[in-house]
Amino acid sequence: HLLLSREFGEDETNVAWWTGRWYGKGMGGWAFTLTMREWLCKVIECSVFSADVLMGHLILFFLSVFTLVPWIDKWHSAMLFWLRPSRQIRPPIYSLKQRKQRRRSAILYGILFVLFFVIFLAIIIAPQVLKPDVSLPDTLTKYLNGRF
Repeated sequence: HLLLSREFGEDETNVAWWTGRWYGKGMGGWAFTLTMREWLCKVIECSVFSADVLMGHLILFFLSVFTLVPWIDKWHSAMLFWLRPSRQIRPPIYSLKQRKQRRRSAILYGILFVLFFVIFLAIIIAPQVLKPDVSLPDTLTKYLNGRF
């Protein structure tokens, strides 16, 4: 947000952006420039949000590898609470119905996790694989080369 000027008033431009009512907000002659500022705000906010989503998923997929290590939960508890394995908190006793329900939800979320991981990999790998086949239109290529 280093490129943005201070917000005008108390969130009036944001409200005006979403409602479409730029008049009567006390912006005066600044209303024209504030629309451009608000557009830039929305672009930056969307970019930051998409970067957060990307980084969050990268961290999630990276850290999920550690869950595949046997007895990592015991080591994690020992590191967090400084408890010896003999002094650790015992797991709860679940009824048969609760166990079935927990197993069903674990399988469902496991499948969902793998699906999202595959989609994430496809989003990253597909452009690299398809790069030779994807080309810009001729008019855009000429424009970018300065021959338009």
